[in-house]
Amino acid sequence: MHKKIILIPVLSIILTAFVLADNNLIGVNESGSAIINADYKLNGENYKAGILENSLVRLVVLPDFGGRVIEYSLKSNGHNQFEPSGGNPGLKDIIGENGESDYTKGNYFCQNVYQLKVLNAEKGVSFLASASTDYVKVERIMTLDPGSTRLNIKIKYTNIGSEIIEKFKIRVHPSINAGGNDTADDIIVVPEKEKIIRDAKENDYRPDCGWWLAFDKKEKETLLMTFDPSEMDDIYVYRPGNSYNMEYFGKPIDAKKGDSVSLNINYYILTEKGQVERLLKSGKINVADKETPRIINEINRLYDSK
Repeated sequence: MHKKIILIPVLSIILTAFVLADNNLIGVNESGSAIINADYKLNGENYKAGILENSLVRLVVLPDFGGRVIEYSLKSNGHNQFEPSGGNPGLKDIIGENGESDYTKGNYFCQNVYQLKVLNAEKGVSFLASASTDYVKVERIMTLDPGSTRLNIKIKYTNIGSEIIEKFKIRVHPSINAGGNDTADDIIVVPEKEKIIRDAKENDYRPDCGWWLAFDKKEKETLLMTFDPSEMDDIYVYRPGNSYNMEYFGKPIDAKKGDSVSLNINYYILTEKGQVERLLKSGKINVADKETPRIINEINRLYDSK
């Protein structure tokens, strides 16, 4: 028996949205596609997922599992940049019911249900994941650019309660695969103004230069993250084994009712020698110091190695 398809017009001339009989909401435009309520299996458990895709990459969000981004992968090989297994997988918000950002109290949102909505983006395909308590509202917009591996994530936390939340800040906790193996040939690079830290170990790092990267020799892929240093307070690396956490913290404020904190970041998956160097020359990421060319040359060499 054929499913009945009901077409629903939308405002954009480039986006067509329609609803299938099984309640899957699908947005399709020339830039990619967005699916809500797709079946997804993770570590033997069944979930309903939101899936964003363009011609190059795929993004999977699990709204019922803390709104986590559980997959960010190239469609050509399916290699996931985020670690989907372990006790606290994927990219998630660390914030408590009352706005706490310390880890012991900050697991409320990442353990609860988010709402997921397809946004009518002018460019690319986007999801809005959001959740609220009586005190805090969390919103995360995730967009894939057309024909690019760029994943843009805009994060906003708002105090919706009546009391001031002291040191209110964004804390994002991604468990990452790229560069996770602690070997001589895998590289995690965190630049600071005075130096570049290569093979970053467990530590806090200053977000001086607005970028960090990890190179995975096995997959020949570089995961690059860029951000505005004026929005970022701290970067923290933790390497427990074959994956690692690259946490980032926004600038804290004492937030009155209605006050918000926000953070805008970009991830790129780079698969060719020279892409990082071209980004440097384009001015999209800042050169830390004279050691930057050495690191770039080293990554280029690893792309050529077998």
